[in-house]
Amino acid sequence: MHDRSGLPREFDRLHNGHEGSHHFLADDFVTAVNTGSLPSVNAWTAARYTLPGIIAHESARQGGVRLRIPDFGDAPQG
Repeated sequence: MHDRSGLPREFDRLHNGHEGSHHFLADDFVTAVNTGSLPSVNAWTAARYTLPGIIAHESARQGGVRLRIPDFGDAPQG
């Protein structure tokens, strides 16, 4: 289970999915907006998680051909 001690108390009784990850993602996002930083799960990491599945689906639609998975690089250092 996640250590919830760093989360806002308002999250305590709210329904949460994926073993509690939603509250952490929301808190990371709001913290990043308020501090001008990048959250740990940002557009670059999300692309790395998501693109292989999208490309695999397209490969299957094309009969299993090999397709290149683009790499958008790392998030900018800030």
